[in-house]
Amino acid sequence: MYPSESPMAETLFHKVWNAHAVRTLPSGQTQLFVGLHLVHEVTSPQAFDMLRQHGWRVAFPERTFATVDHIVPTSSQRRPFLDVMAEEMTAALETNCREHGIALWALDDGRQGIVHVIAPELGLTQPGMTIACGDSHTSTHGALAFGIGTSQVRDVLASQCLALDPLKVRRIDVNGSLNPGVYAKDVILTIIRRLGVQGGVGFAYEYGGSTIERMSVDERMTVCNMSIEGGARAGYVNPDEITIAFLRGRPFAPAGDAFDRAAAWWRRLASDKNATYDDRVTLDAGSIEPTVTWGINPGQSVSVSEKIAGDPNDEAFAFMGFTPGARVAGTKIDVAFIGSCTNGRLSDLEEAARLVRGHRVAPHVKALVVPGSQAVRRAAEARGLHEIFTQAGFEWRGAGCSMCLAMNPDRLEGRQICASSSNRNFKGRQGSPTGRTLLMSPAMVAAAAIAGEVVDVRKMLEGFLKVVSFEGLERHVFEDDRAADASHPFNNPRYAGASILIVNRNFGCGSSREHAPQGLARFGIRAIVGESFSEIFQGNATMMGVPCFNADAESVSRLQSAVESAPEITIAADVSSGVITAGSLRVGASLPAAIRDGFLSGQWNPTAMLLDQFDQVRAVAVRLPYVSGF
Repeated sequence: MYPSESPMAETLFHKVWNAHAVRTLPSGQTQLFVGLHLVHEVTSPQAFDMLRQHGWRVAFPERTFATVDHIVPTSSQRRPFLDVMAEEMTAALETNCREHGIALWALDDGRQGIVHVIAPELGLTQPGMTIACGDSHTSTHGALAFGIGTSQVRDVLASQCLALDPLKVRRIDVNGSLNPGVYAKDVILTIIRRLGVQGGVGFAYEYGGSTIERMSVDERMTVCNMSIEGGARAGYVNPDEITIAFLRGRPFAPAGDAFDRAAAWWRRLASDKNATYDDRVTLDAGSIEPTVTWGINPGQSVSVSEKIAGDPNDEAFAFMGFTPGARVAGTKIDVAFIGSCTNGRLSDLEEAARLVRGHRVAPHVKALVVPGSQAVRRAAEARGLHEIFTQAGFEWRGAGCSMCLAMNPDRLEGRQICASSSNRNFKGRQGSPTGRTLLMSPAMVAAAAIAGEVVDVRKMLEGFLKVVSFEGLERHVFEDDRAADASHPFNNPRYAGASILIVNRNFGCGSSREHAPQGLARFGIRAIVGESFSEIFQGNATMMGVPCFNADAESVSRLQSAVESAPEITIAADVSSGVITAGSLRVGASLPAAIRDGFLSGQWNPTAMLLDQFDQVRAVAVRLPYVSGF
């Protein structure tokens, strides 16, 4: 049954989910067929090794595509790389793709670029697909797209499926016209600020309203890209004529009559007008101003004309150097970065170049422009954008992730402040444990580079994780914090041998890769108790066999006090009841039902379930029109 054949009004999410559902697993989760699997050099080597250990092959190599992006240098991309580990990771991906018959776009291929940029521009990303990639910003694609951990990469390689819990759907309508100097980046930063960095946990975000409907595909992908920063598992925009026009003629899109049939199917996928949502939120586009983050998560932002408000004891103030009542405007910057999967597309560079033309970068600022793909770079150079940037004093780089996450030579140093068009402003995100990141639109970055400080762009308009194995990751747990604080608990011999970790709120929010829970598990941590957890971190920890118990703030504080006063105390966590005991102290905690039941049944790692009854997987695959070529 095609998704459009249901007699009931449905959202796009439910239409696509139901079309890809293979069966309900013994764990209660859905076995979901993955229509497009994207891999890169950072989260895949270990997954391929796990395949070899079990003697498994890639189930649908024709539905898997690979590129290099995270660790590639952008100043000189000559092989072999000077960074030995970067070279080893790239070589490992090349070997794995050859062995399993997977298409790879490496640096010597003109289709290389950031995975979330090249898939749409090549037409691999299409409405009605389920998409998975070992990168949290897979929500960029605007389809039903999921960022996954390395063990889930293994699952998709082996079975072309994921074990997932169904999501609720929140409809976010943005209506009206954006004012000059306000961009898609400002829209999504405003949404995250309003709903919070955990507001989307358990949800898929459906973006709509007149503002979104007028946006280009590039702009929509900027919005969808940061859905994960608001806690949502996926973000999408309903397909329409703008979507169809974008896809027409792209290399991997259907052609001829098949394209017309595909377009008709895509149109039917859009959420029905009378579909029911679990929640609805509306924003007025006219009220949105150029927005800048001031803190250490993407929800801590203000409009450029606004004073910062907040608890003066919030660690973000101490780290960033701001105080309540201060303004971000006027903050001197050291580095300006335009690029990333959020804002490294041609339209982003065009808008930034429009601001830069005729100006010079401030003498004390290092400014980089990093195209999101080789195709973006070629198109920009054909328009002369590279000359505008270089004449202004920007460095014009090769395609890659670059300074978004600094798994390459592009890194902050010391306490430098970076105006960045990327998506995360966590501590250490850009390479220095004390470096500071201010997220903003590419136009705002360009304006800051010229002024040497954060300015209102409207006035100008008027005028460590590079590894190919999980081995040894335990040495890097809390590495930056431990280096900065000799008394950190993981440096303190009083806590040696501990197996239960007591944390506070939003733990794991900067650790979407599986490396963090892998490091903790290898360190000896067998359970974590905290107020709240990043959804991806919690899922990855579960795959490691490390349950993450939720407890209220008072209970967490009591547990931490008990441990600090008597480090030798015995702590136990009961999966069945959720009771945490520390000596004579007993507090209540909880696990999500599916995770609890998985631990109790021994089915917390779904690979065997996903591979069981594999004929049903192929049966779902052949029913999907894009698999059979429409």
